[in-house]
Amino acid sequence: MAAAEQIDDEPAGMAVEELSARTGAPVRTIREYQTWQILPPPTRTGRRGFYDESHVRRLEGIARLQERGYSIAAIRDLFDAWEQGAGLREVLGVDDAIGLPADEAPIAITREQLVELLPTIAGSERLLARAGKLRVIQADGAGYVARSPALVQLVADAIAAGVSATAALDLAASVTQTADTTGRAAADVVVASLDGGEDVEPLLRRGRVLLARAMATHTIDRVGHHLLEQTETHPGLADLVAGIRIGSEPRPTTTPIRSGP
Repeated sequence: MAAAEQIDDEPAGMAVEELSARTGAPVRTIREYQTWQILPPPTRTGRRGFYDESHVRRLEGIARLQERGYSIAAIRDLFDAWEQGAGLREVLGVDDAIGLPADEAPIAITREQLVELLPTIAGSERLLARAGKLRVIQADGAGYVARSPALVQLVADAIAAGVSATAALDLAASVTQTADTTGRAAADVVVASLDGGEDVEPLLRRGRVLLARAMATHTIDRVGHHLLEQTETHPGLADLVAGIRIGSEPRPTTTPIRSGP
């Protein structure tokens, strides 16, 4: 009877071999991902571990990121940043960002959610109006829309770190203004190709992803560069930049750069 009760109490899930079969990830790799802390441990009952659909999604996400050229260290940083965010995940119920397209899907934010995420901005008509002008959040009926959830999270994280709401919105302004300039230049390139009789659909499909990655890479590199410029007055910055890998030196790669779509 006791044995039957123990079986009934076992959590539903998969053994590691089943997870491996579902995802194509070798058992050894699954164990390594847990050691590297990019895959959560299984639910344990005694000496047995059980995996669920969240592990399947995480392994699929890791595989997609590796296909895009992310290292294990970069993937771990990405997961850490998402899981330690200031509140989009909890407030809005947003699931893991892995697998989202290069350009994020807009999300709706209620007034109550805005107050929880950005209380300083929500409580100031002036700051709220500026956030709307910068396209951080925009009024939509009784609520708001965030075109980029990541930008909302960045502003929230900056304020939570002690940055003033005005300075956090200044950072958002640099993002949206640079995006507008780059977007206009990219649109001009597409139109020039169209005027030349070229099929622009492959350029648009491939270019949207490449543009997003290029903008992200160069922005983060410049963050590291400008932080290192201030190491004389802030000596600890050099170790900080190196430790969390902001920016990087050019290095050889075996991945070829394709000449066309």
